[in-house]
Amino acid sequence: MAKLVMVVDDEESMVHLLRTILEARGYEVATAAGGRQALALVHARRPDLVLLDLMMPEMDGWEVLHELRQDPSTTDIPVIIVTVKRDELDRTVGTDLLKVAGYVNKPFVRKELVELVRRTLKE
Repeated sequence: MAKLVMVVDDEESMVHLLRTILEARGYEVATAAGGRQALALVHARRPDLVLLDLMMPEMDGWEVLHELRQDPSTTDIPVIIVTVKRDELDRTVGTDLLKVAGYVNKPFVRKELVELVRRTLKE
């Protein structure tokens, strides 16, 4: 059975790119264009992994991540941050305090992203 990866990003072109990359490798992909939609979808579908952008309108990725970590039913879902933000403080907060599985800067190297997804899903 294919693993379900949720892509959360408000940029349609990025969602399309990530969906194409992941589906080509046999993953099922669900998408959300914003934080509130992502949280509803996480509860409805229970993905195996979330790829999360930080900079989104209405509810940013940090807020989404905080909500996921506060809820006992979603706290163990692995999250990989995929963002244009290159601030070392953001990376440290994400990896050390909020326990993200990885932090990938856009633009990313496709092979490295796929390897991180595979490693996170223990494949």
